[in-house]
Amino acid sequence: MSMGSQLKYNGLSEEEVRKSRLEHGDNQLSPPVRVSAWKLFLEKFDDPVIKILLLAAFLSLFMAVIENNYMETVGIILAIILATALGFYFEYDAGKKFDLLNAMSDEKLVTTYREGGIQQVFRKDIVVGDIVMVEAGDEIPADGKIIQAISLQIDESSLTGEPLVDKWDKEENIYNEVTYSSNRLLRGSTVMNGHAVMRVDRVGDCTEIGQVAHQASQPIEKDTPLKVQLERLAYYISIVGISVSFLLFLILYSKNILLDELVSLGPKIVTIGFLLFLIAISMPVWLPKMWKEKISHLVAWTWIGGALLSLLFLFLAFTYADISWVEIENNSLLYVDECRKMVSYFMVAVALIVVSVPEGLPMSVTLSLALNMRRMLSTNNLVRKMHASETMGAITVICADKTGTLTCNHMTVRKMRLFGDDQFSYQKATEEQQWLVSENICINSTAFLEAKENNSKGVGNPTEIALLQWIEQQGVTYLPFREQAHILEQLPFSSERKIMATIVDSPHLNQRVLYIKGASEIVMGMCSWVMKDGEKRTMQEEEESITHRFLDYQSKGMRTLAFAYYILEEDDIASIDQLIMAKAPLFCGLTAIEDPIRKEVPAAIEQCLQAGVQVKIVTGDTMVTAKNVAVNIGLWNAKSDTDAVQTMTGKEFAALSDEQVLERAQSIKILSRARPSDKQRLVALLKQKGDVVAVTGDGTNDAPALHHAHVGLSMGSGTSVA
Repeated sequence: MSMGSQLKYNGLSEEEVRKSRLEHGDNQLSPPVRVSAWKLFLEKFDDPVIKILLLAAFLSLFMAVIENNYMETVGIILAIILATALGFYFEYDAGKKFDLLNAMSDEKLVTTYREGGIQQVFRKDIVVGDIVMVEAGDEIPADGKIIQAISLQIDESSLTGEPLVDKWDKEENIYNEVTYSSNRLLRGSTVMNGHAVMRVDRVGDCTEIGQVAHQASQPIEKDTPLKVQLERLAYYISIVGISVSFLLFLILYSKNILLDELVSLGPKIVTIGFLLFLIAISMPVWLPKMWKEKISHLVAWTWIGGALLSLLFLFLAFTYADISWVEIENNSLLYVDECRKMVSYFMVAVALIVVSVPEGLPMSVTLSLALNMRRMLSTNNLVRKMHASETMGAITVICADKTGTLTCNHMTVRKMRLFGDDQFSYQKATEEQQWLVSENICINSTAFLEAKENNSKGVGNPTEIALLQWIEQQGVTYLPFREQAHILEQLPFSSERKIMATIVDSPHLNQRVLYIKGASEIVMGMCSWVMKDGEKRTMQEEEESITHRFLDYQSKGMRTLAFAYYILEEDDIASIDQLIMAKAPLFCGLTAIEDPIRKEVPAAIEQCLQAGVQVKIVTGDTMVTAKNVAVNIGLWNAKSDTDAVQTMTGKEFAALSDEQVLERAQSIKILSRARPSDKQRLVALLKQKGDVVAVTGDGTNDAPALHHAHVGLSMGSGTSVA
């Protein structure tokens, strides 16, 4: 029965929808501001070496006009154009590929109550106040509070990294030790089990995912290590080039004019004044190079003051050296000759500056980065900014997401302990045991596997999908079991009961069988008997051993699931709820399921640590799970490392001031229950400490941190979002 027939809501009227849209806006996320092609091209001229080349081109043009030789100027200008145009092309091409990845549609239909009935509207048309129905497989269209929930489980991995979270509508069931409240549904998450009715209270940019998108689109200044090094190189080139050129000019000027006895005092004073004037008007070029700080106001005043002082020097020289305008006029040829000499010395100095600038450097840097982009693209790595491929080699800290990055984001059966066997061997089991296991897994389930060869994907509860994949690995196809068996009654899994039960008319056993699976402690509490090593034993005998076993699995970050069954008699005709309470099922075993570590991760972590690169796990999952992953990948030693120093929860992190976090930022290895803002803040503070930070992630929750890091490495299912 659908929820619509269980509970009736009037919903909003068209007038209320219109008012809500005017007051709170629509349910569309603001698209990120795109940099125009012209601005992207002009950004290429912000390179420090390109700036020096532009200055060299101007000086070279000045010399070319005098000497009537433009070859040097043309060469420098061509080097500038090629370097900037090549860099622009590769980044613009990569940007178009990212635009294709970012294409998202708001044309999905959402079931909602309006005008006293049920309507389907586009997701973008949802407004605050709408009452929305969601069922298994639906994506939550906006943020809202749950009005009614039946067996509701949500995949919040795109926001927190958790693939399965229980949600409730009752206040007494709300669990506060979670990243997001247990009675709220968030846009971007997916319904895995059950169904619910929610009242929308946030739409568009006001949703949690909208806030994440806003943080991820804020413009930030990030100087790459290569740019910093090129700025330092440009600084030294300019200082050394200008200093040596000025020194050479002074030597030539002193030798051939000031120390020449044939030159009278008048030309010397005039040329000195002219020289001071040239120094004064060139201050905006060389003064900022001497001091890196921004001193534009100082440059302006120094420029004006220097020009005035040089003119004052000429005035005083004419006054006290008894130089008259008549003398200058009578000796005009001499003065012109001296001025020509000074100009020729100045040209030598300028030529020295031009020669000191490596015109080929920007081109070689651009080509090497461009080739690296292409090489990475050939291995399915799309680089958005050319300098990112170089920055990856300078990383000092990696903040890694857990789910989907360090792990496969794919639940897998790790242990199967049935009928007393530590690692149940399906092939060695008796025929009856095989049938009992197969029917419990195949029929007492609501999940499906995709009907594609060598395809591990499934539809439904991730835990049930893992069980179906395990049974198929044993050579058993689950669909024939479902087709042959006759299901008499089924009790769906619910977050309150934490079990699922099915009564099956088994064609092989020729009997009715009640199959139960669910949370280990719940199933164990229902059972009076245990099947172990072919014998029927009391639960009292085995309770301590079973409890120790599943607690051990849980302490390692695995999820445990228990199995039980009861063969019904002919007179057992009560309902499935009554049978579960009245009968004493047999506990036949349990399984441990986990999201496995990617095979290549431990070796990669070891290489990073050996290279002096710190690695931090930043996840929305629990601390127990995060610690288990850290131990398995070789990042954390639970026996020797101190929890208080190296581990922290999101709430503890948010409660600390920036100064306190700065003291602990580099020692933290695990940050659990982290929200997107926590990840972004950690990245910002690590950058403040002087680290070159990389962030890896595959979900929407990683987007702000990916954006603010020096290098954002998006991978897996979250590529289009992050």
